[in-house]
Amino acid sequence: MVSPCTRYAVWLIITVGVLAGASTRCAAQATGAEVVYRFEVSDVIDQASAKPIVHALMAEREVASCVFISECTCFKLTARHTLDRAALSVMLQRAGHALSGTVHGSDGSVLPPSTSPLR
Repeated sequence: MVSPCTRYAVWLIITVGVLAGASTRCAAQATGAEVVYRFEVSDVIDQASAKPIVHALMAEREVASCVFISECTCFKLTARHTLDRAALSVMLQRAGHALSGTVHGSDGSVLPPSTSPLR
């Protein structure tokens, strides 16, 4: 079992790495360069449960690469172009899963879960 401190440290390293490349990626976005996204999927906690999702995402034409990082129980997906949360959500729905939490992009984007309007 991975301790919460270790999970946070890995998450922090990934986030800093994503943000460090943001300025370079922003310039590259104008030319249609790839964007890296970090996100979690509901009920996926290990490599075994992540493997079918990785294979399904790799079959999507927008996806250049996808890996599961067990230390933070998150996915790192490289998209061929900028994606919004809805597009990523649809890809996961086709694989039978759903996003969990906020999606972070190397272009500096932060895609939070949608909130329902108050009634």
